[in-house]
Amino acid sequence: MTVEKEPIDQHCFIRDRAFSTRARDGFRHLLRHLWPGGSSRIVLPAYIGHSPLEGSGILDPLTELGIPYSFYRVDERLEIDLTSLENELARGDVFAGMAIHYFASLQPELRKAKTLCHDAGAVLVEDCCHCLDLPGRGIGEIGDFALFSIHKVLPCSDGGILQTNRDALEPGTLPRESRASELPVRLWRDALFEEIAARRIGNYEALAAALDGLPGISQFWSLLSEGTAPLNLPILIEDVDRFEVYKRMRAQGVGVVALYHTLVDAIEPDRFATSHEVSRKILNLPIHQDVGTEDIGIIVETLSGALTELGG
Repeated sequence: MTVEKEPIDQHCFIRDRAFSTRARDGFRHLLRHLWPGGSSRIVLPAYIGHSPLEGSGILDPLTELGIPYSFYRVDERLEIDLTSLENELARGDVFAGMAIHYFASLQPELRKAKTLCHDAGAVLVEDCCHCLDLPGRGIGEIGDFALFSIHKVLPCSDGGILQTNRDALEPGTLPRESRASELPVRLWRDALFEEIAARRIGNYEALAAALDGLPGISQFWSLLSEGTAPLNLPILIEDVDRFEVYKRMRAQGVGVVALYHTLVDAIEPDRFATSHEVSRKILNLPIHQDVGTEDIGIIVETLSGALTELGG
């Protein structure tokens, strides 16, 4: 036996990451590796959006490859309904399950979800596309595979990551056309993620406090879950048309979004009423690292003005 003078194991305490053009391209590559073919399904959470410009980052690769899928329920805070997941897995012929950290709020039952998937002979794909890279907080560290989106959290127009975690079978090398350009890779490697997280959390707390008691809305989270560095601050528009609020705030220069204003057609309203209720009301306010103290007041003022105008 030889004891080397320096480390030579390139897998020991080193993340296995492939940088892709977008997260969906890494997901497509992973699916090609995982799917055994035929009727074998992937089980997805029933809150997946679609837009005319961007399509659906999750569903489009499945459709392109002809992979069957089904859905499990999430609750009013988009957290995993373990009973629904277990029931879907129990139907059999499943090769993977997916869990999503919506708006970067960490799924509290992720370890249980992974156990359910493994018991059913499936792997767990962890969607971290709204999350920062914060080791030690459980982000992307529990699933067999994890997906990250660089352009959603850093100032670039493309970039994603496919991460293969310990003991998972490697999906092979990304095809050249699916590899990320230099800028997103550099930004991801050089970003001060702890400082970015602190800014986002501070902005979230300041905006949440300023919104407290504002008529016509309810805040989506009562508290940030431990380890969460939020993508944005989600609220529910209760008494007026969310789209009208969105249009007025955008016209005033406030970059709100609605994740997700339109669910994919396969998520049926009768079967997944809670998901559709959230989708109809959700509005996501910006609290990213570029947002300053003065911007918090502008967001509150613009939202309040839109609600007052629409409420008559």
